[in-house]
Amino acid sequence: MRKPHPPDRTKRKLARIHLRPPPFDAVCSGDIEQLRIHATPAHDPTGSSRQAELLDQTEFSTGMAALHAAVGFNRLDMVKLLVDAGASFFPDKEGRWPSLIAVDCEADEELIDYVVQEERRARQEGRTFDPSELRDYLAEEDKMRASAFDADEAMRRARRERRKNQRPQDRDE
Repeated sequence: MRKPHPPDRTKRKLARIHLRPPPFDAVCSGDIEQLRIHATPAHDPTGSSRQAELLDQTEFSTGMAALHAAVGFNRLDMVKLLVDAGASFFPDKEGRWPSLIAVDCEADEELIDYVVQEERRARQEGRTFDPSELRDYLAEEDKMRASAFDADEAMRRARRERRKNQRPQDRDE
């Protein structure tokens, strides 16, 4: 009979599976102070670009970034914080831009107006991803995340091979 996994091992495994970026988690938990920490530029010269990359990291299964989540949760304060911090506008894996998510989630009129206005401004200023660039970006991100599972899969395969190659009398011991 198998013993249950210790809780810390399970938590680590779940953390690898979900792979949610910290700003996305902050929005989902409604923690604006934590989001503010992630939206604050670092004090080194390359801080602003690294900060924008962090804010634009997407959740693995949906392709949504923190901006998409803030819009979906109808949090105008978080949306403004993310836009002011330089978050990019781009569609999720289903092709939904933040403005469409705002309408789909029946957000407040003020939030919808703000998102539509900022999305238009971002497109004019070139602060958006072209959908073909986004597909390449998401595919590359998926490859990077998949490599985290390769090590675990290799260990499982090695164990199976060892068990398969053991003699029957060795297995009983």
